Amino acid sequence: MISRKEGERRFRQIHDDRVERWPYYMWGNHSGTTWDAGTSHISVVDANGMAVSMTTTNNLYFGSLVLTPDGILLNNDMDDFSRPDTPNAFGYAPMPANYIHSGKRPMSSMAPAIVESLRTGELELVTGSAGGSRIITANILSVIGYLTQRGERDLQRVFDRPRWHHQLLPPEAIFEYPVPILPRRIAYDNATVGALAQLGHNVSWIEPGHSAAQGIELRTDGTMHAAAELRQITARGAAIA
Repeated sequence: MISRKEGERRFRQIHDDRVERWPYYMWGNHSGTTWDAGTSHISVVDANGMAVSMTTTNNLYFGSLVLTPDGILLNNDMDDFSRPDTPNAFGYAPMPANYIHSGKRPMSSMAPAIVESLRTGELELVTGSAGGSRIITANILSVIGYLTQRGERDLQRVFDRPRWHHQLLPPEAIFEYPVPILPRRIAYDNATVGALAQLGHNVSWIEPGHSAAQGIELRTDGTMHAAAELRQITARGAAIA
């Protein structure tokens, strides 16, 4: 947690017309990927509008590789803590505030979301994502994309848009490129990526599928619609309740 004054100072360091070298954005004392495959997210809404948004993880492939006698696979989420001079599996730089210590919980990129209307207090959206460090950008793109749609909102349409990711270190912005087995709309074009490169971003391309969002929306006509992740080949559909 940072103070309002510190937050305003950091905000003033962000410019719309250029990107600085990554050390410019390193606040505090910092030093120093593979993609996630052990995380699942589930969004649930019952007939009364009670909602659950839950993300669960073993962290990496098969977690700690330790199976208990009763068949429970143990996670390796200790990697979410920081170690001096050693980035974690997702490339996050170590931070002293996240160093291992008794009684602490590690920082996490998991960010399940439930969105309610400020005007009525009614449920509007339940969503979350798997994807390691890319969970944060996937969820931000989902929530902002959904709330800023013009006309009738459609969560599936938001999920079908291309995604990008930047986590400061490594100092690169990554963008999804088209692949034959998925609709071309799940990809950025060269013009968009080129414009960001001209601003000073170190850009690169990545195949779709490094984040996987799931969600349920409550539309104005009272129907609930479940949106699926087209990037998951076995989940190519949406449901209506």
